[in-house]
Amino acid sequence: MLQNDFEYGESSVRIIPLGGLGEVGMNMMVVETDDDMLVIDCGVQFPEYNTPGIERVIPNMEYVRKHRERVRAVLVTHGHLDHIGGLPHLMRFVDAPIYAPRLAAEMIRRELKKSGGRNMANVQVNSVRLERDYRFGEFNVQWIGVCHSIPDSCSIYLDTPQGGILHSGDFKFDNEPMLGLPTDYQALSEIGQRGVRLLLSDSTNAEDEDLAFGPYRCGRALPSNRRSKRTSDHRQFFDPDRPGSDGRRCRVRAR
Repeated sequence: MLQNDFEYGESSVRIIPLGGLGEVGMNMMVVETDDDMLVIDCGVQFPEYNTPGIERVIPNMEYVRKHRERVRAVLVTHGHLDHIGGLPHLMRFVDAPIYAPRLAAEMIRRELKKSGGRNMANVQVNSVRLERDYRFGEFNVQWIGVCHSIPDSCSIYLDTPQGGILHSGDFKFDNEPMLGLPTDYQALSEIGQRGVRLLLSDSTNAEDEDLAFGPYRCGRALPSNRRSKRTSDHRQFFDPDRPGSDGRRCRVRAR
């Protein structure tokens, strides 16, 4: 770990990424003061083809373990495994409640139960209400609904001793989601007016300048495809919005 010689002030806020920066998966971040620590997400990363026998990779949680008595809560943005899959490992040594959107909370309970770990049944998992204030030590926290490929996804706003911090979570711009609600732009606008000193934003595929169309827009293009072709067209669509399914096979037959 890198060491430095400067001293923090009494009201300083420190942000420590433990995973998910410069990589896909294993999202985990610590936001802390001298007295209080919040953990945002705790996910897994799925291994590459050249690491056979390894099913999941988890973040290095040693810093949290070392300071576990200061953890006030674990905050979750949404229910994808790269954001919640590491929680069974974290909660083995952290005695703090988990706060998550409703769908994510149910998925977390399932992950904890499936892990079969010691005391997992005693972990307190709370479903949050959007735009309600939650107080954890020196932090005041709000969840704001955003659109993603899974319902009940959220950004998290933290009012800290050093000003507002907005953790975007995973998001996309889609005003016609197949499941769930569009991003709550009004709530984000109000947060912006209150003041955001630091934005921690998802940047997945930010280097791609092409526009990505939502599933509804793609679906509307299929009838024209059907009119323009004389042959059958078999296509595989990945559909993360469909619960209980990794994909959906669509067959388009021209007439």
